[in-house]
Amino acid sequence: IHYLGGRYTSPDRAEEFVRKTCAVGPPGVLVERLKEYVRAGVQHFNFSWVGESAVGRRSMELVAQEVLPALRALSLGEESAPGGDAS
Repeated sequence: IHYLGGRYTSPDRAEEFVRKTCAVGPPGVLVERLKEYVRAGVQHFNFSWVGESAVGRRSMELVAQEVLPALRALSLGEESAPGGDAS
């Protein structure tokens, strides 16, 4: 993060960067965070994972099983999308 023009060199600034540019959390939290983008017309997202391969694989599975179907349903106008509960 320190390569970003020196703007995010401290831990507090790094957290700010993550809050502003990333969606992090369980599937329901991701759906809630990404809903605003879908409603604004965004049709493509880039997902990436950090961590050991087993964790990354599980994260990919959860995105495929819960997040993408919920966002797809939302883009089709179905408000009660699966995985949309942030609790």
